[in-house]
Amino acid sequence: FMQNFLTVNGLLFTILCGDTYTSLYSQQERLYNALFLEVSEAKSLLEQACLVCQGRPFYPKVLQSLWTYVQEDLRRLDVEPADLLAKRPM
Repeated sequence: FMQNFLTVNGLLFTILCGDTYTSLYSQQERLYNALFLEVSEAKSLLEQACLVCQGRPFYPKVLQSLWTYVQEDLRRLDVEPADLLAKRPM
């Protein structure tokens, strides 16, 4: 009886650990996918701004705004990426 009890507990613990690992891995995968999409959108925005605004008087201001966005939002290392994504306006 004791052996069966330990076997069942070990099995339940293994299932719990596997489920926790799967949950954490999928959360990290969603986080990296969201960051990849954010960087892709920033790159697309830069390309479009260069095409549309080139030769116009506000072109340097647009580039400066994009630079500020990259420096202050995309490259913040002092805040966890999950916190940045959670506080992002929808």
